[in-house]
Amino acid sequence: MNTIIGIILIAIAVICGFIILSSILRSRAHKTPGQMVTTIHGNPSTSRAFTWHSRNPNSSAQLQITKGNVRDFEHSFVAGYEANHSVIRLEGQEMAVHRVVAAGLKPSTMYSYRVRDSNEEDWSEPYTFTTAAEEISEVSFIYVTDSQADKVNDFRLWENTMKQAFARFADPDFVVHAGDLVDTAAKKSAWSYFFNASTFWIGETPIVPVIGNNDIKDIGAARYASYFHLPENGAEALKGTQTNYSFDYGCLHIAVLNTEMCIKQQTKWLEADLEGTHCEWKIVVMHRPIYGGTITKKLVDWSRIIDKYKVDLVLQGHNHVYSRSHPVKDGRVTGDGSDTVRDHEGAIYVVVNASGPKFNKLKEDQFYHKLHFQNNKQIYAGISISGKMLTYQAYDVDGQLLDQFRILH
Repeated sequence: MNTIIGIILIAIAVICGFIILSSILRSRAHKTPGQMVTTIHGNPSTSRAFTWHSRNPNSSAQLQITKGNVRDFEHSFVAGYEANHSVIRLEGQEMAVHRVVAAGLKPSTMYSYRVRDSNEEDWSEPYTFTTAAEEISEVSFIYVTDSQADKVNDFRLWENTMKQAFARFADPDFVVHAGDLVDTAAKKSAWSYFFNASTFWIGETPIVPVIGNNDIKDIGAARYASYFHLPENGAEALKGTQTNYSFDYGCLHIAVLNTEMCIKQQTKWLEADLEGTHCEWKIVVMHRPIYGGTITKKLVDWSRIIDKYKVDLVLQGHNHVYSRSHPVKDGRVTGDGSDTVRDHEGAIYVVVNASGPKFNKLKEDQFYHKLHFQNNKQIYAGISISGKMLTYQAYDVDGQLLDQFRILH
């Protein structure tokens, strides 16, 4: 009898221990800040921006940063930042949005950082990143689009695409995502799955996000905007939406446009933005394509500005096919038909196939097409600039090189 009682008592103790441990883990999960996202905001040699969510809408938050690949922050020289705080309501639940710009950093330097809510003892796990060189002579980045999904299994396709991209194009300076991060903007779970599938890179490598039609459908841009901290230099009508901005990365100027609203205001902004840059290389990024399997007529005025200021490359999304134009200028194909563009003959317009689960039927070839196909496979591209040459390479997730070209100045 005593043996049976002992067994019962041990079983009860085990069950109670499991319940207590589960409660602790749930409590820690509740305390853990949401997915860290890092972006370019200011000089990439001396600053870096961070955004994260927490479940307590009333909490302030802090970020600590120190040099090196450090896990022991207690014995390092640490700089502290108080995060900017705002509140967003997601599916009936208020959450805090925290943003920080860490400035005054040293060029070409690895840093570690961690964050926490002010009313919690636990810090997040540390992340690392490296600032750009003081004089940026080379730039390389990954270009993808349309991870567009709602289900966790579908976002595994996106995760695989990015793992393949990082394996082939290691240590990119940033990642350009040309829109439709999710399929249903109103689903909190879809955003969670997107960021969870991006965990291995998005807290350390900056994302350059572009808003797509599905990212704002039915709910506007507030949720999308809550995940990023981007330059506030876009058209006045779009201030605060994180959807129209530009930045310089050494010799490269990137202008990001919102194809879903305020087109006329952005037309004026784009002209002023491109006129004001002294960078040798210029890239424009948008979701709906000007030339990309279909022509978005309301955006044609943007192409005239692209021509006027000798933009080299236009990165697009939306059509879920692969499309690459000949160099185009004044609505006509230019160049010699080769895979090398010289002396600002015209801009090349590209749409890479989706990085997620959805593929569209291939439409008829257009007059501007150099390459146009549907292989029903996720595709990513690596773009690098060195001196007077830009190199572009597109691969599918099976490792097949599908397209490549050069632009020479």
